[in-house]
Amino acid sequence: MERWTEKPGNLTEAVKSKGFYPYLADDSGKWTERKDVRNVFTMQGKGVIWNEWLTVPGAHNDSVGLELPIVYILGELYSEPVLIL
Repeated sequence: MERWTEKPGNLTEAVKSKGFYPYLADDSGKWTERKDVRNVFTMQGKGVIWNEWLTVPGAHNDSVGLELPIVYILGELYSEPVLIL
């Protein structure tokens, strides 16, 4: 099954082929992982579903929202760790 990041016009093409958002991939083409930004997903009544370092695509999701660029910017602005819920 083709993941959303492999379909034409999606994030992989934008980053790896067109050079947009260079901070999302390293020089070898692997998605970067911010060790100063945590991505935590919770659901009411189910508690924490996942708690991982910010990267693309998350191990548990096939979509990216506005939180990705916003939190990358916050990670650069603050010396303290950043947590997104």
